[in-house]
Amino acid sequence: MGWYLKAVIATAVTVSVTVSTAFGADGDRARVLLVTGVDHPAHDWQLTTPVIRDILTRERQFSVQVVEQPELLATDMIFDYDVIFLHFRNAKPL
Repeated sequence: MGWYLKAVIATAVTVSVTVSTAFGADGDRARVLLVTGVDHPAHDWQLTTPVIRDILTRERQFSVQVVEQPELLATDMIFDYDVIFLHFRNAKPL
């Protein structure tokens, strides 16, 4: 497993533990918006996005929606989520 995938998994686990502490007590599922989809030579988002989604949904504490258009961050859609997980790298502003 490459260093990048290990870093992504570590980040997903950290988010999972942090958010589960806040939402785990009352049984509510935290709503996560996983934003991805920007191509970059060092970022294989099509490979890593399903891994992140699976890690976050494994314990059933998260409801995850994946979007492949980072431009949605400029809309009111973001206010429907408890957590926004940014999983892209772009060299230019959106």
